[in-house]
Amino acid sequence: GENRPTVEWSKEHAGRGIEAGTSVGTVLVGNARLLREMGIEDPLPDTSVLVAIDGRFVGSIEVSDTLRPDSASTIGALNARSARTIMLAGDQQEPARAVAAQVGVKEVFSGLLPEDKRDRVEALGQDHTTVFVGDGINDAPVITAADCGIAMGLGSDVALENADVILASDNLSGLLKALTLSKSVMRVVHINIWFALGIKAIVLVLGALGMAQMWMAVF
Repeated sequence: GENRPTVEWSKEHAGRGIEAGTSVGTVLVGNARLLREMGIEDPLPDTSVLVAIDGRFVGSIEVSDTLRPDSASTIGALNARSARTIMLAGDQQEPARAVAAQVGVKEVFSGLLPEDKRDRVEALGQDHTTVFVGDGINDAPVITAADCGIAMGLGSDVALENADVILASDNLSGLLKALTLSKSVMRVVHINIWFALGIKAIVLVLGALGMAQMWMAVF
């Protein structure tokens, strides 16, 4: 409408929010860290998207995540396989822990920027084989850093481009299928390798004893 504010300029503060010059003043939309950097004291906890205009706190936007229906069962199956399940969240501690408790994730690291997630996975990768599942633009660096980066099928293009595996169904339960399939493939590979090496060893021994025929070597 005619009273809608116009935006003259905007600036992104990575991991904190957005600052914009508008016809109603300088607007900040982001987390508590952004407001504090700008000298604004917010009266709300860090669970909100906070809004300030011209250095004055004016309100908040409450957001929440919707859990995928198969999240809890998938995490439970991973825990049963003795996997170390970890949540790397950009959210603050309270909401991140609440989600982790709902789905059964064992460990939570919250308030992380994209580079913080990457550093955390690289540190874990020194002693463990790491698998990371994500679907957002911010997940691209950590997907690349993991030994196996997995993107959800309906995730951002950046995440899909950097992933080693894409769950085309966009269901988290596809992760279990991928793990089962990969183990089956590696089992077949190992059987083929040992079978081939075993046959070669037998033919070499028979050849050394002068008992090997040409058809054996060809086989």
